[in-house]
Amino acid sequence: RASYKEHVDTDWHKFNLNQRMMGNPLLSEDEFLSRAGGGTAAAEKQGEEQKPKQTEVVADIPAGMVNVCVAFQHSGEKWSYKFLVTTGSTVLDLKKSMIKPESPQEDLISFSLKRGMLRMTNFETIDQSETFDFQFVGPEEGQRLMDRDGQRKAREDEEAGEREQKRQEAAQAQQRLEAEVDERRRQERAAEEELERSKQAEAQKQVEVRQEAASRKDDENRRREEHQKKMQETSRKEEEKRREETRRREQERAGAEEARRRDEDRRKAEEAEATGKREAERQREEERRRAEEARRDEESRRQQEAKQEEQRRREEEQRPAEVARSEEESRREQEAKQEEQRTFEEERRKEEDGVREA
Repeated sequence: RASYKEHVDTDWHKFNLNQRMMGNPLLSEDEFLSRAGGGTAAAEKQGEEQKPKQTEVVADIPAGMVNVCVAFQHSGEKWSYKFLVTTGSTVLDLKKSMIKPESPQEDLISFSLKRGMLRMTNFETIDQSETFDFQFVGPEEGQRLMDRDGQRKAREDEEAGEREQKRQEAAQAQQRLEAEVDERRRQERAAEEELERSKQAEAQKQVEVRQEAASRKDDENRRREEHQKKMQETSRKEEEKRREETRRREQERAGAEEARRRDEDRRKAEEAEATGKREAERQREEERRRAEEARRDEESRRQQEAKQEEQRRREEEQRPAEVARSEEESRREQEAKQEEQRTFEEERRKEEDGVREA
């Protein structure tokens, strides 16, 4: 027994227990020591192949199911598995789904699940997605925890039964009290209804008296209203006559105002037309002036270029060929600058014309 307890406390036994629950092949003691101690490349490769892979996240969880993630840690390595269980399942049901169906009972009780630093009892329910940490406790400790959880579950069930019995007794007492209150209320309603009938009879007599008085008053009011209607009809006809006269005068004033406005619009249109003609004539005169200036500038430029060409030709005849080439390049640069200056002047002149036209 002592040797078995010593064996179940070893890392080798805990590792193989995880392997068996995950459906992976078990390792011999030499293979485990080779893998844990860094062994050969083949042992490392075998360990990598046997290492449980992290379960992929379940994207679509079926209705009535929850996703539970169980994190494992052994020899500095960490991995996790995801399990789908029915909503309301117990932690014991989750542990059963984590091991093989043919696994012995000691595999089921040899480990616990923790939420943070707290151990989850075997009979706690899972109502939403959770993340638990795997903890190996051994079969003896696991059996002790299972017995303690069973006793706690029995106590909780007994307390729940007592609470339910007390709740039922309180509900029955409440029902009896409500029945007594309803009976008193029924008797009070009967007395109130009798009193209400007597009040209604008295009120009916008063209503008949008031109706007779109201009938006489209605006759008087009707005669008064007929007289008022006649007076209102007379006032309405006089008011209509005054409104008609006012409407006629307003129409006359509106007609005179409309005629005056048409005359004013016609005068403004004539003035605008005359202004447009003067502006068009001024623009044409401006265009002729600019064209004449451009022609004079072009003629002056051509005369200047002819003089420069003549002067350059005379200088070329007197200077050596090398100097002539240098001057030819200088002349070309100067012509390029002049051409650029003319382009700039033309663009500026166009912009000024555009500004004037605007």
